[in-house]
Amino acid sequence: MSQFAALLKREHLEHWGAFFFTPLVIFTLIFLLGISLASQVDDIQIHMSEQIHSNDGTDSRSSSWSARIDDTDERELRDELHEQGMGILGLDIAGTTDAELQHRLRSAFGAVSMPFYWILLIVLFIGSIACMHDERKDRSVLFWKSMPVSDTQTVVSKYVYLVWLAPIATIIAILIAQVYLLVVLSAFVEDGMAGRLWSESGLITYTVQLVVGYLLNGLVILPIFAYVMLVSAWFNSVPFLWAIGIPFWFSFFEQILFGTELIRKFIGYHIKMPTLPRGSFEGDFPDVASRYTTLADQFSIFAQGQFWIGLVIGIALLAATVYVRRLKNEI
Repeated sequence: MSQFAALLKREHLEHWGAFFFTPLVIFTLIFLLGISLASQVDDIQIHMSEQIHSNDGTDSRSSSWSARIDDTDERELRDELHEQGMGILGLDIAGTTDAELQHRLRSAFGAVSMPFYWILLIVLFIGSIACMHDERKDRSVLFWKSMPVSDTQTVVSKYVYLVWLAPIATIIAILIAQVYLLVVLSAFVEDGMAGRLWSESGLITYTVQLVVGYLLNGLVILPIFAYVMLVSAWFNSVPFLWAIGIPFWFSFFEQILFGTELIRKFIGYHIKMPTLPRGSFEGDFPDVASRYTTLADQFSIFAQGQFWIGLVIGIALLAATVYVRRLKNEI
């Protein structure tokens, strides 16, 4: 067990930068977008002040707009401008039931998570391509083979790190981004509504689903990334092109010769990461998702034949990667 832990630490030292800084960059972009949206609250409030005080002839700079709303027309103006502010985010707190608010917030959480999902998938692909190829290229594989660890331990440690340990930084970044989203939304709601926003957010439930989703996702994407690792261990040059080209041409000829799309559908099922919580969107933004992933949806993969077929194929590809690593030591 200590040997396997040492191998995981090795993978962490080699790859932590990509898996740490990538979600950090995405969160920074979301943070700047949030600041931009929140700054519009001030613009809306200034617009309120100007219109309200133009009605009573009062200098808008003399006092806060909120202290001068006395009559019905001014209150209606405030509500109208507030709706303009909430329209920026496509979310109306006061005008929704608890169930509708939960649904809308869940959709917002899913939208925030999507950039992290797909960028992580790309980083995982790059990491899988490099994990076996680079150690042969710099001949460090010879050093590691001199250590008292088996090829099986080495290959499995690389996969475990890539799909289960490395994404921890992404999970944390997603949760921070969602808390930040709630903070930004709180700036748009009326007095006394922020508490309802947080209580109906379902943040704890979403956190559980996010963790469960990533744990299960490591099994779902096994055939894809086991294949990429096999390519990395096998080919001596341009493994990136081989990893993409082989399934592309197989899928192309399958469609030409047999008129089927089994390969494309198989890859699509596993690469879309169905266990991760998200919404199913219909229509144009900012329409909310028609439905979103539940825990039952996540565990339903165990009743799907494609999952089990992929699991068997993935294990076979990992075994092939172990075998190839024993034969190919350097480039």
